[in-house]
Amino acid sequence: MSPKPLNMKNVLIASLIGLLALHLTGVVKIPNLLAKKPSKIGGCAGTQYGCCSDNVTACDDSCSNC
Repeated sequence: MSPKPLNMKNVLIASLIGLLALHLTGVVKIPNLLAKKPSKIGGCAGTQYGCCSDNVTACDDSCSNC
């Protein structure tokens, strides 16, 4: 008796179930591609008056601290 040909639908479903099982057990890490990346907070653009010329120190209202 010859073996039956593989049904691609069944192969795909079995592969997805196997991958899900490996992910749930922690063997395989699947990145969340839909997650939003956190926005960057801070830096010169995040200060009220900007930065001094060193691009590190935040200016006061008249940048007299630079």
